[in-house]
Amino acid sequence: MHPSATLKRFAPHLIAGAIWTPLALLTLYGALRFARSFPYVAYPCFALFAAIFIAAVLSDMRHQRRMRESQRLLADLVCPACGAAFGISAAEEAFNPLSEPSDMLVDDFLVDDFGCSTVVCGECKTESIFHRLSHKLTRLRGTASDAWAIAGD
Repeated sequence: MHPSATLKRFAPHLIAGAIWTPLALLTLYGALRFARSFPYVAYPCFALFAAIFIAAVLSDMRHQRRMRESQRLLADLVCPACGAAFGISAAEEAFNPLSEPSDMLVDDFLVDDFGCSTVVCGECKTESIFHRLSHKLTRLRGTASDAWAIAGD
């Protein structure tokens, strides 16, 4: 790899580390001074902070486990159009869609999927919506052959 390409690739990580490391050290220094000055107040505060941190970690682990279970369930479901199983690759693509092209401006905080994933059948290319909470599959739209069949009727 060319040295300039290496620098461009790792520079954002180095800059973030250069910013967060001194801030973390200042926070640690302040916490230690606070603990020495006010031990009866500081230790319950630290315990509360640790409890909140542990609750957040456990909540994230539970969310990740539920997402994996939903993904496995979607992989076992069959396409409403052709009856073929979606499979693990279609389920992974539905739960982890490809990122938007970099030339498009998208506000990440405005994007919300409302607990739904779009899954495409590998056999007939029919799109369906999988509701992660209710575990229901709804056919979104069919293939071009479906449109010709409807027009021919």
